[in-house]
Amino acid sequence: MNMKNTWSILHKELVMGPRNGMLLWIIAMPLIITFVVRLVFGGLIEPAPRLGIVDLGSSGVPAAIERLGGIEVTKVDSTERLERMVETNHLDAGLVLQRGFDGSVLSGSSPELRFFVGGESLATNRIILAVSTIDAIRSVAGQPSPVHVVTRTVGSGTSVPFSERMVPLLVFLAVALGGIFLPAASIIQERETRTMEAILTTPTTVGELMVAKGIFGYLLAFLVGALTLLMNSGFTASTGAYLVVLAVASLMTVQLGLALGAAAKDMATMFSIWKSAAIVVFAPAVLFLFPGVPEWIARIFPTYYFLGPLYHMLVDGAPLRAEVANLAIGVGVSAILAVAAAGLARRMETKIAVA
Repeated sequence: MNMKNTWSILHKELVMGPRNGMLLWIIAMPLIITFVVRLVFGGLIEPAPRLGIVDLGSSGVPAAIERLGGIEVTKVDSTERLERMVETNHLDAGLVLQRGFDGSVLSGSSPELRFFVGGESLATNRIILAVSTIDAIRSVAGQPSPVHVVTRTVGSGTSVPFSERMVPLLVFLAVALGGIFLPAASIIQERETRTMEAILTTPTTVGELMVAKGIFGYLLAFLVGALTLLMNSGFTASTGAYLVVLAVASLMTVQLGLALGAAAKDMATMFSIWKSAAIVVFAPAVLFLFPGVPEWIARIFPTYYFLGPLYHMLVDGAPLRAEVANLAIGVGVSAILAVAAAGLARRMETKIAVA
């Protein structure tokens, strides 16, 4: 392989790329989807804390909490229903006021306050609701700290908010668009415009063209994936480790893109293949949205070996060293895909030469 020829094609891709509408779409789409997801599920605009109250007497606490403002208060008719609403994340927390609660507080005793907390509620909302409840009781009693608050988490305390479980899927979408769609579409366009035939009449080989497009797709996948990750998680002490995972993700997706571009004769065929194979590519990212699904199912799919490490590091706080084995398998899968892409490229070159 002549690196000068490869660089020449890559230079052309870098110069002409910004004029390509597909390139702009690939960059913009993950960012737009990220904005919408964070807007809907939390992150850009945090929802107001949601508090449910069961008042078994005629306490003045609910009205005092409503006067504080910034809290969505829901009156619930039974303790059992309140607990279910908190457990299913319809409420961030639940408060049960026993009969005669205000009288006990005013008499100087310290009645027990039942306070349920949802396992999927935001930590900031839990703090706001707990403090606001104490302030409201203080205003009713006219004295500081008149009660002892007992907090009990309802449901799994290790539940992960849906917006956080979405992050690996968003990052993978960004990487897949740059690493799979761009190289594949670019190769097919070269064939449809008969540029491939012209290349065969020069010292430049189809293999060198494929490598150049693969490098361009890799750079784009890595950069857009990193930008999407930054929008969702920001700079943290683990940013360097995340970039290592993105490097493996970009490598695997580029091999998939090159293989797809070499196998498909036109755009219609490419999309047909993609629709059939998308479940294999995206399955692990979708399965991570449902924590109850056994993880061994996700391990069946090749993309797990970078999506799994990304999920464990982002959501579970796993260190990079704990994911080295999975990432090594991911690199191995990428090598196998590279061999397959090279074989498909040689077959494509033969067909063009014969035609």
